[in-house]
Amino acid sequence: MGVADFTRVLAHLLAAKVLPKEFRMYLTTPNLVIWMNRGELFASGLSEVDSLLTLWNARRGSSCVQTLKGHSGDVVAAMSGDTVVTTPIYLSMKDSESLFKLWDPTGKCRRTCNNGARVHCFAMSKNWAMVALCKSSGPINVYHVPTGELLTSLAIEDGGIQALAFSPDGTKLALGKSALHPLEVWDIHDVMHSECIVKVGMPPCYFDAVEFTADSMKLVTGGDQVLRVYDVATGRLDHKLRGHVGNIRSVACSPDGSLVASGSIDRTINIWHSKTWQCVQTLKGHAHQVLSVAFAPDGKTLASGSGDGTAVIWDTTTWQRVQTLSGHTRGLQSVAYSPNSCMLVTGSYDSTAKLWAIGRTAAFTAEFSELCSRSAAAADISLPSDDSPAFLSDLATLLLHFLTTGVPKTFEMRLSHPACTVFSDDRGNLVSDASDPTLGASLHAFNCRSHPSVKVSTSNLPPDNRFVRAPRVSSTPSKFPGTRPSSRSTPTSTPLY
Repeated sequence: MGVADFTRVLAHLLAAKVLPKEFRMYLTTPNLVIWMNRGELFASGLSEVDSLLTLWNARRGSSCVQTLKGHSGDVVAAMSGDTVVTTPIYLSMKDSESLFKLWDPTGKCRRTCNNGARVHCFAMSKNWAMVALCKSSGPINVYHVPTGELLTSLAIEDGGIQALAFSPDGTKLALGKSALHPLEVWDIHDVMHSECIVKVGMPPCYFDAVEFTADSMKLVTGGDQVLRVYDVATGRLDHKLRGHVGNIRSVACSPDGSLVASGSIDRTINIWHSKTWQCVQTLKGHAHQVLSVAFAPDGKTLASGSGDGTAVIWDTTTWQRVQTLSGHTRGLQSVAYSPNSCMLVTGSYDSTAKLWAIGRTAAFTAEFSELCSRSAAAADISLPSDDSPAFLSDLATLLLHFLTTGVPKTFEMRLSHPACTVFSDDRGNLVSDASDPTLGASLHAFNCRSHPSVKVSTSNLPPDNRFVRAPRVSSTPSKFPGTRPSSRSTPTSTPLY
């Protein structure tokens, strides 16, 4: 068994929808063992297959594309087009930070705005044009995104505000209050002449979570263990839904109006059908309370954020876990999708927000799948063909596909994160002006494999550090359960990555 055999196996793994539970392969030329651990491939020594492993692991690598820092308190975040909005929330009384920030997806802070008071509640409108912020006693300030311009300020009489929610049509704003006050619905279609049009729920009620249904006709609320559904026009309580054994901290409604998700401190997410108001699914998997839930604008996935520091992406057809996003050092208190459903922004108690690449647009998915279904040998390839975002994991997948099926004649790919263009030079090597080390390692690995006649070592790396060597994890196979005890000598061939 040699490198060519491993390349053929890698092609099958690349095409597989589900990775094997266990994978281990023994090569004689070079003399080593390759194994898989949680989707990543490792080898028992350095050899010419390391370039393939580098690309595979870049494809499987972290989907966090930016970490946004600059606040001193617990952060919540949302995304409007190409603008990320962050603000500290639930700060201690002694902390006086009242700033919110507008960022672009590259991590650059475009604008810092002063709300005038520390923020207790935060909401983004469904058309991503407005953001509302307030302290518990009010007022509620509504800003335009992405300019940060103050549109209006709503004076609130009773205070005790616990949650905010815009209606999908953008004409109403719901104010969830403490147990001593009813929930209020304000008409904001004319932001200069806003007014309270209905009060919902008789005290004592709990409104820690508030959300409009897709038609803007119903309000779904949580706070204790009961999910309540109110008629917006009359304020009438229509349904009381029981199923959680802990207080409900977050509510989300699907874009098509068919489903409602509720996240609870009991570590579960209940999915309710809006026609029958029956619980149709209970999602489990978080190790701590679920503090935030959100449906993707395309309705295909649901995101949940937890006190365990992770966000989970769930498929809304099968309700299977699609992806787990780890990287925050403390719990998450907000999850929010980008308008194209390709990115997720998370806000955490660790004072940061993170931007994650979680999918492709429908147009890029079709283009990408078509390319991966055939050999690219001697082809001229340029993608994406539109303004769809593309990520390093997409590039790494394509490079592996090229190595296993055929290398294109020319290649050009525009990446959103890191922001750059990867292209083939006149010698057929792939190059980029980006300074991202993982990208550099991936391109270097591809160039080594696609030009096997060229003797490559780490001394060949360009002096500008564009193609720096990525960290590698290696160990003898005997340290891993179930591997064959090795009496082989450690390979001494020159590493080719």
